[in-house]
Amino acid sequence: MTTFRDYFNEKMKNDPEFRAVVEYNEPDYQIMRAIAGARAKTGMTQKELSEKSGVIQAEISKMENGNANPSLKTLKKLAAGMNMKLVISFEPIQNDQTNDDYGEMAIPLHISEHDLALA
Repeated sequence: MTTFRDYFNEKMKNDPEFRAVVEYNEPDYQIMRAIAGARAKTGMTQKELSEKSGVIQAEISKMENGNANPSLKTLKKLAAGMNMKLVISFEPIQNDQTNDDYGEMAIPLHISEHDLALA
């Protein structure tokens, strides 16, 4: 039986249009993972983060599920609510992707606590 990860990796290797769409949307996925991962690391619930950041809990849920695109202002509020700093980076595009596991792409937006980046 083929797993979703196997199917996904195969599509990434063999379907240029599929890969282009995934790579184009990767920054959105990075934001989702960064918010959810940073919140999980703090041990906060969405409600607690809402109270500390001033961002409505339903909006936090939408951002973590990919149903909303947070503004830079909102990302700053979330970072402050988690006692973290917001770090955004631009990195060169790697044309010769050698990693067969495309679960972690190379266009990160990190929310980090001090020098620890959560990808």
